[in-house]
Amino acid sequence: MKNILYITYGLISIGFVKILIQSILARDIIIDDISLLLILSGALPYYVLKWRIMKKKEDYERNFPKFLRDLIDTIHSGMPLPVAIKYLSKMRYGLLTDELRKISSEMSLGMSFDEALRRFATRSYSRHIQRGIDIIVEANKLGANIIPVLKQVADYITTMKNIEMELKTSLRGQLITVYVSFIAFLVVVILLIKFLLGSELFGNVPQIIKYLYHLALINGFFAGLVAGRIAEASIVAGLKHSLVLLIITIVVFKFV
Repeated sequence: MKNILYITYGLISIGFVKILIQSILARDIIIDDISLLLILSGALPYYVLKWRIMKKKEDYERNFPKFLRDLIDTIHSGMPLPVAIKYLSKMRYGLLTDELRKISSEMSLGMSFDEALRRFATRSYSRHIQRGIDIIVEANKLGANIIPVLKQVADYITTMKNIEMELKTSLRGQLITVYVSFIAFLVVVILLIKFLLGSELFGNVPQIIKYLYHLALINGFFAGLVAGRIAEASIVAGLKHSLVLLIITIVVFKFV
């Protein structure tokens, strides 16, 4: 994680420093393709890391309720809790299987069920799983019957996941609106450039085009972040939309 962040900060810093030095020397804002490439290359490893974490979290949230329900059935059959977890760790629960094996291994080394669960909650990056595990741990400390608690937590995580999926589906229309709005903005900019190229009213047309290019890049970057926030409730998820919009902008201006 730290190495990824070092690479990210390093490349982005080099890109911005290059822009700053060129702008100071030219006494104007200069954003060239190499600087953009450095900044985008720097953001890419961080996004890939966050994307992997997000996919892992989604896999955990999808399989953890199934595991809890299977755990209930296993406890009902008469297995002690550590034995039940070890038994279920041999089943297929996607990426969660490795975590179950880790929990089982930690418990076999003397770690308590509560502590092993809390460690997994931290690794899961899921607030739903973390809240559910907090409930399980507190109920276990109070000596309550853990089976109804496991069922309620499984139902809670499933319900929250379904709500999030419905919300994402309902917001896809707004995501499309962001893209359509940006494309419309680019069309207006292109028409304006065509008008400027065919007009003699403006003296320094290349300079105006450069400013429009910078404006389009800034607009595309922040529009992508907004798209990620709307569609996936995550600014980090918006980086992929920013990347797409920036590439579209660069390609369009190359052919103008």
